[in-house]
Amino acid sequence: MLKPLPLLALAALAFATAMPADAGVLVTPGYAVVVAEQCAEGDVACADVVYTGVSRRTGASITLHGAAFSTTCADGTTPCRHLGWRFPHGTLVYTVTDDGALLVTRDGKLVLSQQGKWVR
Repeated sequence: MLKPLPLLALAALAFATAMPADAGVLVTPGYAVVVAEQCAEGDVACADVVYTGVSRRTGASITLHGAAFSTTCADGTTPCRHLGWRFPHGTLVYTVTDDGALLVTRDGKLVLSQQGKWVR
C-alpha cells in the first residue's frame, strides 16, 4: 500500500509548477497531478493547459501541454459543460477528468485508469 502523499510534497509540487489560482492537484493512488489552465477564468475551451505529474512511487515527473474538453451546446459547436483536459504525448494521451479520473491511452487503448481526489 502506498503511503499518503505528504502535504509538504504537494506544496513543493505546487510551488515548483508556479501553480496559479485556477489550478488543481489531483491525487490518485499512484500519482499527484497539477493541472493549471493558462487562460482567462471561465474559458471552457482553454487550449493552454499545463499538466505536471509526479509518480508517488518513484518521484519521476512529467510536464505536458494540452487543452480542455467539454460537451457542446445544442448548436453543436459552442462549448457548454467542462469535462476535463487532454494532454497528448507521442502515442499516449493523458486525460484528467473533472470527477477525478486519470486515464492514459496508447493509440486509443486504455493503459492506465486511476480514480483520485482533488485536493485544491
